[in-house]
Amino acid sequence: MSDGTALHDLLGADFTLLSLRNELVPREFVAKFTRTGVPLECVALDDASLEKFYEAKFILVRPDVHIAWRGERLPDPDTLRSHVIGDTLKSEEGSTNLRTSISH
Repeated sequence: MSDGTALHDLLGADFTLLSLRNELVPREFVAKFTRTGVPLECVALDDASLEKFYEAKFILVRPDVHIAWRGERLPDPDTLRSHVIGDTLKSEEGSTNLRTSISH
């Protein structure tokens, strides 16, 4: 990062949602994401170089430090959680529809 801090040092032991424009993640989003027991830590950063590098405003990092998702706006938290933990989601028509639900 521009101040010399290693990004990995800011990541939690579970899922970490990075906000690269220093915006707080809404409590409602966190509550919905975690309601099934999947932990989520949120970190707000203000680092334009990271946003440019990752081409996203938000990044969800898995516990194994791989990027699970990135985007310009937060998707539905239930859809995102289900996608990153491997649950199958059904659209209203009954077909699996993950990619369009969480696209950036």
